[in-house]
Amino acid sequence: MVENRAQKNVRADLYQTLLQPQSNETPLLQAGDRIFVPPAQRWIAVAGEVHRPAIFELRDDDSESLSSALALAGGTTSLADTLRLEWSRLLPEGRRETQVVNLAETHANGSFAPLRHGDRITVYSKLTQAEVPQVAVYGEVIAPGIYAYEENLRVSDLILRAGGLSRAAYLLEAELARIDPGQPPYREKIALHKILLSQTSDNASGKSADDALLRPDDQLFIRRIPDWRVGPLVEIRGEVKFPGMYAIDWGKTRLSEICQLAGGPTPEASLHEARLYRRRLEHAPLQTEATLPAEILTRFDHEKIKFDRDRQEASLISVDFAKLLLAHEAQHDVVLAPGDLIEFPRQSRLVYVTGAVGLPGGIPFVPGEKVSGYIARAGGFGLHASRSRVKVVRATGEIVNDEDAGPLAAGDTIWVPTRSERSSWNTLRDFVTVAAQLATIYVVIDRATGN
Repeated sequence: MVENRAQKNVRADLYQTLLQPQSNETPLLQAGDRIFVPPAQRWIAVAGEVHRPAIFELRDDDSESLSSALALAGGTTSLADTLRLEWSRLLPEGRRETQVVNLAETHANGSFAPLRHGDRITVYSKLTQAEVPQVAVYGEVIAPGIYAYEENLRVSDLILRAGGLSRAAYLLEAELARIDPGQPPYREKIALHKILLSQTSDNASGKSADDALLRPDDQLFIRRIPDWRVGPLVEIRGEVKFPGMYAIDWGKTRLSEICQLAGGPTPEASLHEARLYRRRLEHAPLQTEATLPAEILTRFDHEKIKFDRDRQEASLISVDFAKLLLAHEAQHDVVLAPGDLIEFPRQSRLVYVTGAVGLPGGIPFVPGEKVSGYIARAGGFGLHASRSRVKVVRATGEIVNDEDAGPLAAGDTIWVPTRSERSSWNTLRDFVTVAAQLATIYVVIDRATGN
């Protein structure tokens, strides 16, 4: 509604004004005019394959038809399935009643009732109303997967859709499997190199006999070149001159060669704490704790077994880098495998104390200090510490008894295990059991002797 300076109200159809701005019914505005757009009281909804899916206001005179509603929505798209439009009407009791409408028949006989408040018109796509045939390509292509089938689609077209062949594709032979429901798949060999040659020849219009026409549900398999390997790599990190990735000759390159290529360790590197990690061990780690009964674990030192198992699961390769790089001992010069990780940490200048001590953690390294000094600086032995089973784990991974350790080096770890104590109740129970057994034996002997 437009109110002009003469206090006259002019009613205008805003839909017609927006959709047909050149119409003669569009009022001309002047300075001082006021425009009032009231809230919609009655509406319909048009969704799906139309150009302007939206909610539209319904006229008061109930003259809105299916055709006018679709016109407000900009008309149907080229993908619209006009043979099956869904019309949903809101009934007074709150339920909805749905029916399928053929748009062409409705226009022909004018049988479609006027639209009412709350009606919904849904125009579905032709693509969703029919099953789309598919073909598939797997293996050495850039984007393997399932693709829509089209008439006159060939092997070369499917490979092109999949992004082309990878460098590892075996060009001498591919396999085309034709699927016939209820029958075993028919397999056909395809020479990919002949297809490529026909595409690059002067007679580009000529098709190779191997560039077969595809059928729905066909599956194309592009095999990998046997023994294809691209640049097996290892990584070296930490305190070396040139950290990063390095290519290796699988089964031949040794650890010392990569350390040399990386410029060797820096003066800040800790050779005793350097590590070689392998992505996967050649043999599966022992699952000792998971397979042994609890009573055997108690007898054979649960903590020690768990400690060894955790070290195995870390995929750590035992290498003494100090002996390898300083003494050049060949037994530590292992052959590298793809994915190996070599780490040279910075010297920590700490000795670690773990287990049953007062303050477990890192203790500043003091040259010449022994195990007892570090334990004292860590708060001393705990209440349940097993003093006779203290171990020292060298930075190299070697485990020695505390009395054989001598002066410790930076990066070493002192491990103080907890002793297994019997509770007072268990001790009393065992005493009563033994006493009862002795009493039984005495009674049997006494009766047998007749005393």
